Amino acid sequence: MEDFPPHKIQELRRLVDHHLREGNVYAQIRQVLAEYTADEGRQPGGNTLLQLLNERGMVEKMVESVACKQAPPVKEEPKLQTDKGRHLHVKLLGGRAFLEHLDTINKGEMLTVHMQFGSQRFQSSPVECECDPDFDDSFLINLDHELARARDRGLRLPNGRDLLKLDTPLQIVLTRTDTSRRTTRHVGENVTEWRNVLKTGAVNMSVELGGGMQGLKVPVGVLELQLELLPFYRMDVSEQDVTHQINAEKNNATASDREFLVYARRWWEELHAISDIFSTRNVKVFANYSSHSLQTSPVTSFVAPLTAPRVLDSPLQSARFVSLLTYDKDDDKHVTSGAGQSDTWTSLLSFLCKGKGDYPEHANLLCSLLIGHGLDAYVALGATEAGHRTTCVLTKIPNHGFAPSILLWDVLTGARYLASGADVEGLGTVGSWTGLVKVHCLYSHEFLAASMQADDHVACTSFDFDDETLWKVMNPIKLKLVSRIPLPAIMRPLYSPSQLNDLETSIENDLIKHITSHRDQMGIVTSWDRAVLPHVVSQALWSYEYQKLTGVQLESRTFQSAIKSNIRQGQNCTAFPVHFSHTSPIRMLNHFISNKHTKDIVELYGDEVTHVLRVKITPYAESVCSVWVMLAAVFRAA
Repeated sequence: MEDFPPHKIQELRRLVDHHLREGNVYAQIRQVLAEYTADEGRQPGGNTLLQLLNERGMVEKMVESVACKQAPPVKEEPKLQTDKGRHLHVKLLGGRAFLEHLDTINKGEMLTVHMQFGSQRFQSSPVECECDPDFDDSFLINLDHELARARDRGLRLPNGRDLLKLDTPLQIVLTRTDTSRRTTRHVGENVTEWRNVLKTGAVNMSVELGGGMQGLKVPVGVLELQLELLPFYRMDVSEQDVTHQINAEKNNATASDREFLVYARRWWEELHAISDIFSTRNVKVFANYSSHSLQTSPVTSFVAPLTAPRVLDSPLQSARFVSLLTYDKDDDKHVTSGAGQSDTWTSLLSFLCKGKGDYPEHANLLCSLLIGHGLDAYVALGATEAGHRTTCVLTKIPNHGFAPSILLWDVLTGARYLASGADVEGLGTVGSWTGLVKVHCLYSHEFLAASMQADDHVACTSFDFDDETLWKVMNPIKLKLVSRIPLPAIMRPLYSPSQLNDLETSIENDLIKHITSHRDQMGIVTSWDRAVLPHVVSQALWSYEYQKLTGVQLESRTFQSAIKSNIRQGQNCTAFPVHFSHTSPIRMLNHFISNKHTKDIVELYGDEVTHVLRVKITPYAESVCSVWVMLAAVFRAA
C-alpha cells in the first residue's frame, strides 16, 4: 500500500465502504457483536471478531461482493486551486443518524454546515433536511495564514514542527433553514481536533454534533469528514509525537480548568458569606455551553476582543449590527433562570450562523466588538426597576480627574443611556429606560467582579474596582487559566450594491402583488404610484435608519414639504413606516395585515386612492440587513 498515492488509497476505501453499506454488512457485523457480548458478557477483540465473521462465511461474502459487483461511477473531483504554501483540505462526505429529521415532511427546510478555522470561515451548499443528509462540499484552509497570525500573537512555533504546535480548533456548526419563511435555527455543533491528519497526511473522521435535543448530553447526528494536507507530504513528526502533543494540551487545559474551578468556588463562598443579599442578586460565574456536550464554562470565556476591519468601523455600527440579530429567548433553549433568561449559552459562531439568540448572546457579542474598538467594555448583569433579571453592556468613559462616565448599551436596540448626568444628544438617561438599572455583576474577557454596595442602582453605584469594600474582584491571574471559546470571524455584507438594488425591487414587486391580491379578494380596485412618490418617501426611510444608528433625530420638515408638493389640492396622504430584520415578503405581508395602522392603509378605499410602497435595505456584516418599508396611500379628503 505504501506504493499507492494517498488519493488512490482513499478512493479504494470509499469504494469498499460503499459496497459494505449497500449490502447491509455493517448491520450484520453489529448483530454478531451484540450476540457475542450477550453470551460472553464482554466485547470480542479484533482477532476474535474476524474469526466469528469467517465462521459465518461473512468474510467470503464481502470479498465476493467487492470483487464481483460493478463499482458505481465515480464523480470526478474538481481540481483544487491552491496558493503557494500549506493547506488543509476538508471534504464533507455526508451526515448520518440525524434522527430528529427522520420524519421530516417539509421539503422546504435545508441543512447547512458552517465551519471555522481561526480567521477563516466556510459554508456548505444547503441540502435537503433528512436523517442522512447528502453533504458534498470541499473547503480549503490556509494553514500558513493561521501560523502567521499565531506568531503575531507571540506563540512560539519551531520550524518543521510548527503545525504540530498550532492548536487552533476546527469549529463546526449545523443549522436548519426554513426557505419559505427565511428563518434559521441551530441544530448542533462541535469543536474538533484536526492535527490527527499530521500522522498520515490524510484521515477520515466521524464528528458527533451536539447542543440540540433539548440540551441533553447526546449527539444530534454525525458528520463524516475527510481531512488531507495539501500539498501532500509527511512531516518530521511521528504518530506518537502528535498524540503526545494533543494529550499534553488536553491535560494542561484540564488542570487549569480544575484550578480555576477550585478558586471560583472559594470566591463564591466568600461572596455569599458577606451578606445573604447575594443569594438574590444576579451574579454569574459559569454558564452551560451548548457545544458537542453540555459543558460548563466560565462566563469570561464567551468574551474576547473582536474586530471586523472595513466591515464594522465604529462602535455605533457594531451596536446596530448586534441589535438587528433577532431576539428569541426560546430559541433552542430549555433551561432557564430568573425571568426567562437561559442558562445555556451558544458560541458566538452559532449565534451568527442562526442569526438569533437570547440576551447573553447579544451582550457577549456586543461587548467583544466594543472591546475590539478600544472601549473599556463589560457585560453587566443586574435587574430592571421591577426586579426582573436582565443583561446589557456597560462602558466606562474616562473623565480626567473625575469619576468616569458610565454608558449603558441596550443590546436589543443599540440605544445608549447615561447612568447619570444631563441629557446629551443621541443618548438617553437611565430614568427613561425600562432595561437594566441595577448593577450586580460585571465581566469581560479578563475581568469579573460582583458589586458589594448596598444601593445597587446604577446611578448610585461607584465603579472604582480598586476599592475592595465596594467590589469583589476575581484574581486576573486565575482568569487567565480559563479555556477560551473560539471567536468568530465577522464576514463582509452578503449583498453587493447591485444585488441590494435587485433585492429591494424584488421585495417591492412581491408586496405589491400580495397587497393587490388581498384587496381583490375584498372587491377593492388598487392603483399604485410607482414613479414619483416612492422616491420621495425614500428620504424618510434613510433618516429612520440614521436615527437608529446614531440616536439623533433629524428634522422632518423637508420630507413633509416634499410630500405636499407632490399631491394635488384636496388630497391627503397617510403613511406608516415598518422596520424588519429579514427579507421575507410573506412575513412582511402578515405583519401588515395584523398591525392596525398598516392594515388600515392596505384596506383603504374611497375616491382616487393611490397606494405607495418603498423598500430601503441597509446591509451590515454577515447576512444582517436593516429593512425599512414605507406603506402609504394618497386619497381625496372627505
